[in-house]
Order: sequence, then C-alpha cells, then structure tokens
Amino acid sequence: DEDGQKSSQNPTTRTQARKTNRVQQGDRLDYLAYKEYGQAGMWREIAAANHIEDPLDIHPGQLLILPKIS
Repeated sequence: DEDGQKSSQNPTTRTQARKTNRVQQGDRLDYLAYKEYGQAGMWREIAAANHIEDPLDIHPGQLLILPKIS
C-alpha cells in the first residue's frame, strides 16, 4: 500500500476450502459421497453444492464441488 507496508488482508482468506472431483464414466453421486464422506446418503450435499436437481444427471468430465462437511 501507500506507506510501503504489506496489507494483512487477503481477499481469499475467508473462503472455505473445498475439494473437487472430475466425474468418471460410471460415477454416481452416492458412490462419490461414500468415497469422500464414508456415507452414500450424503450425495444430497454434493447435489446441493453443485445445483444438481437430478442425481442421475451427471456426466464424465463434469467437475463437481465436494463440500466440506463438519
């Protein structure tokens, strides 16, 4: 900044870390949820994070956000 000091504020520090997954042939949201969270039923969280209304409507090459679940 103007006085030569570095700013201590980083605009990305408040964003939540997240993982992504590139859909492969044969992947399903329940399978991805099981791999990531150990519970197939958490597919709904993946669907919600990616604005997916139909869980069967994913395709190879699609990049999905895998939200951090606390």
